[in-house]
Amino acid sequence: MVAKAKSKTPGTDVVDWEKEMQQQAEIAAGAQRSAGGGGKFFSMKAGVLSFDDNPLPGNQMAVIILADTIENSWYDGPYDPSTPASPKCFAFAHDEADLEPHEAVDNDAYFERQAMACNGCPRNEWGSAQTGRGKDCKNVMRLAMIPAGQYVPTGKGRNVTYELELYDDPTHFQKADVAFLKVPVMSVKNYSKYVKQLNADLRRPPHGVITNIYLEPDPKSQFAVKFELVDTLGGDLLPVVMPRHKTEDASIGFPYSPPLEAEEPVKANNKIKGKTGSKARGR
Repeated sequence: MVAKAKSKTPGTDVVDWEKEMQQQAEIAAGAQRSAGGGGKFFSMKAGVLSFDDNPLPGNQMAVIILADTIENSWYDGPYDPSTPASPKCFAFAHDEADLEPHEAVDNDAYFERQAMACNGCPRNEWGSAQTGRGKDCKNVMRLAMIPAGQYVPTGKGRNVTYELELYDDPTHFQKADVAFLKVPVMSVKNYSKYVKQLNADLRRPPHGVITNIYLEPDPKSQFAVKFELVDTLGGDLLPVVMPRHKTEDASIGFPYSPPLEAEEPVKANNKIKGKTGSKARGR
């Protein structure tokens, strides 16, 4: 007997469209954060990984890296992580060749565009740093992440160890707040190597696995940021994480905001002659 095709329940198409609208609303909300600035960042001051001034157990965290972007930022004075301030010029891109000052740089008197593009900018040349042979412009990797578990201390004193308890509720991964981490230039190669290894061994991107991020002492740069695989995401979590990846990938390059105090006048000798508008680039 041939089974009869079931007719659609009235309103099914509407429900599907509602789900699509919800996803688009999340993307739109992310774009608004991109336009208005914001985002909470982890701190790595003095080699201690912390969030909201609270050190993380074991100097490590288990996360899903939803998205990443290259970030260049130039400060007109010595960078002081203890008193963070907005850079004077900054750029974001998934591809290094696409890096050019963010459009927000041209829209506020506090910021100062240093070149039409990062490639060829004198601030982004080796040897341009005020001290040493590095760059005057900071080259980092910005990561957008959600927690995937928590490290619980066991034992006491010098015998304390940390046991990872992974989250398994899909609702958590759907609603968890996103936080951001700036991977210093000396550790960007560690992240790049990790991403390439995930692709070669598992054919998975960073948002398809759970990653342990930890800090360890380094003689050249005080500390290094390291990445290691914890586990791959199961099929029940992938449908939840994928929409969040798309949202964060579209909005991770949200700009810095000028200070709250009175705007500073633009220095004439730092302005770039000619066209100052930045053209949009596809990703």
